[in-house]
Amino acid sequence: MFFDIFKGASTSVWAAVASELENIGGKYLEDCHIANETTIEELQKTYQGYLPYALDEQNALKLWNISKEIINQSKLF
Repeated sequence: MFFDIFKGASTSVWAAVASELENIGGKYLEDCHIANETTIEELQKTYQGYLPYALDEQNALKLWNISKEIINQSKLF
């Protein structure tokens, strides 16, 4: 499922200027709205929403720490 340039950029532009998103962070956005958590079965049918692990704080922290470690190692070369 691919979009043209304007449709592809629309959610990013909306996220940058939407007053309803002011002071709100940590959300998964799609098609100019805040997406809903879904199941793998529903996601495969609709291509809408996100799976719970996408916004899991423990996973995010783990990824952050791994990323920092990789960046620090790359400075050695």
